[in-house]
Amino acid sequence: MRTILDLRFKDNYMVYAMDYASDENIYHLVDACERAHEEIVSKKVEFLFSVDDVLSEYLKRQEVFYKLAKIASVTMKGNIDDVLFYDKIRIFLSLPQDKYIWTISPYSTHLYLVLDGKISDDIASYIRLDLKYGFEAFKIDIKYGSVLPLTMEELEKGSLCMV
Repeated sequence: MRTILDLRFKDNYMVYAMDYASDENIYHLVDACERAHEEIVSKKVEFLFSVDDVLSEYLKRQEVFYKLAKIASVTMKGNIDDVLFYDKIRIFLSLPQDKYIWTISPYSTHLYLVLDGKISDDIASYIRLDLKYGFEAFKIDIKYGSVLPLTMEELEKGSLCMV
């Protein structure tokens, strides 16, 4: 997938285009820029449809991210662009069959990968801790483009019902 990375520093900015982006090379570039310029004030990433991509999968990722941004615009305080930067990268560069649990508070988000539709004990404990501190939890299915509230029953059972 093609990517445009827009990084804003205190006194400068950088726009960088990648033809074949991976989360690893995006994170590496951001890390190198943070070391060189000390502080990145704003991070934005855009993913563009490429002839190598499957249009329906790209559109489902767009739909998922739109839903996350809509929830974040109501829930979060302050600049959501920087907070959602890493979540967007994971959503757009994930496999089509990937499922996630996304937790959100007014100040941060967490995105947990769920393998084979099963919530591991470790991930469940992190989600419970997030919920204890006032986060909301949602289940994400990339394949269907869905973002739905996570129920306590699903968390306790350790399995997701995505439909």
